[in-house]
Amino acid sequence: MVLTGVPALMVALVLGTSASPLPVRVSPTASHQERLKAARALLQESPLVDGHNDLAWNVRMILHNKLRTFNLSSDLTQEKPWRKSPYSQTDLPRLRRGLVAAQFWSVYVPCEAQYMNTVQLLLEQIDVIKRIIAASPRETKLVTSSGEILEEFGCGRVASLLGVEGGHGLGSSMGVLRALYDLGVRYLTLTHKCHTPWAECSETINHVAPNAPGLTQYGKEMILEMNRLGMMIDLSHSSSQTARDVLATTRAPVIFSHSAAFALCDAPMNIPDDVISALVENDGVIMVSFYNDFLTCGKPSNIASVIEHINHVRTMAGVDHVGVGAGYDGINRTPEGLEDVSKYPELFAELLQDPSWSLQDLKKLAGLNFLRVFGKVEEPLSLPLPPSHFPPPVHLPPNTFSSPAYPFPSPNPSPSLHPTPFYSPPNPLPFLSPNLFPLSPPNPFSFPPTQPLPSPPTQPLPFPHQPLPFCSTPHNPFPSPHPTSSLSPYPTPSLPSHNPSPSPTNPHPIPFPSLPLPNPSPSLPPHPNPPFTHPPQPNPLLPPPPFPPTGEPAPVGGEAFGGDHSHSRHRRQVAVPVQVRQPRQRPHLT
Repeated sequence: MVLTGVPALMVALVLGTSASPLPVRVSPTASHQERLKAARALLQESPLVDGHNDLAWNVRMILHNKLRTFNLSSDLTQEKPWRKSPYSQTDLPRLRRGLVAAQFWSVYVPCEAQYMNTVQLLLEQIDVIKRIIAASPRETKLVTSSGEILEEFGCGRVASLLGVEGGHGLGSSMGVLRALYDLGVRYLTLTHKCHTPWAECSETINHVAPNAPGLTQYGKEMILEMNRLGMMIDLSHSSSQTARDVLATTRAPVIFSHSAAFALCDAPMNIPDDVISALVENDGVIMVSFYNDFLTCGKPSNIASVIEHINHVRTMAGVDHVGVGAGYDGINRTPEGLEDVSKYPELFAELLQDPSWSLQDLKKLAGLNFLRVFGKVEEPLSLPLPPSHFPPPVHLPPNTFSSPAYPFPSPNPSPSLHPTPFYSPPNPLPFLSPNLFPLSPPNPFSFPPTQPLPSPPTQPLPFPHQPLPFCSTPHNPFPSPHPTSSLSPYPTPSLPSHNPSPSPTNPHPIPFPSLPLPNPSPSLPPHPNPPFTHPPQPNPLLPPPPFPPTGEPAPVGGEAFGGDHSHSRHRRQVAVPVQVRQPRQRPHLT
């Protein structure tokens, strides 16, 4: 079987058998510029995926989500107030200089909004991210699958993805979880710096919700629902016990989108060695953060500090389970040499002089490990959920669970087991995750297959990439008012544009879309017996109008009524025959 299009590119990248690999290996004595050039060549050949970026929250805090003066395509280092902010480290020019192929944008709301308006704030953040992406169609595009990441990598655009940071934003509702998946969210960080009623965070001091002992039974059902949907589980910010419970429950690989090793820095969010080792069996990936508080516990750091954490994860779990998730725009202290997203080639230039890192290992670190995990999460579940995973239903009082009337904070200071809410029957919905790979078993519930993509180019692309022949048009100067949703499996037919010509009554016509008219039916001969119709009867209570005799067309416009009525210009101008009432003749008296 011959694979073409995105699956073929995925196989070629994973196996390291691209048609013409670039000679990126350099000697240990090479200069920094030579290694930097080789690192750029490596990242042009294999996609780089960053697991976490907090730009959207900065847009809310600084601009209140008003985008009139914001453009991600501009150089924010030269614009106020971004150039003075220690949290501003991202824009599209720097993403392109950093050779970032895919960026996860964090959909974050603060923990203080839990039990109040978190769902509303979450939807507003998704909205602002999508508006930011839509404003730069030539440089970036919202994607929802691993195949689309590779497609945009070939087209030269930055693939943008959505990840929700903090399960408190769900309101403990599986319906909200499913709705977020439909909106394009592809990973969920179970907790942030606060516990949820069903999962425990890594923070030891928390004043938002009572302490949860790891993952509750309802939390396990959340995990299984995410498996069914095809949504990745992010364990960053989760406690060690929550991570262990998730690894014992999930049937799909997990990720840590922005974390580091606890053995090197005992920050609460960092991962202990036993959890790192457990990722071998789970086949997950840890994406190392660049935050000084996680790398060196707040002390000054540099590129060597990041490499130390990367090497530790590689030692404990293997090279197949490490990636990068810097956390830019959410951190104000970065390693020296990695100040913003444009500095990624510097990291790989340093790794190139380490002989223990092969070229294929560096490609895995850049993004292939994440793409492998993403692809496995997307595969539909082949077996039904066992009955043992579903507890007996428990009904809760209406004001004690996921309700704005829930006390804030909880009046119970002791650890709570968090009662399990009523759960819907097993598999209430069909499998929603797409079947992206030809070797996977067929999915009877999948959507109709889309048009396959042509084969990708065999030669490595220069950067910035030029759009390939099979790439969609990056910019449409006349977009349809009803665009096709990137999440819809069915294409929406384009509406033809109708441009009316100027006329005396409409000197400045406005183009508007119009639906295609059906083909006119063939002309039919008149019916031999047409239905009888009564002639129009005049109203005897009204005087006869000053119309011409019967059979002549009536004048159009206001002149028919003895004057120029300006409002008549907007009426339909049709000449119709008018039946004029003849005055009654009086008999002559003799």
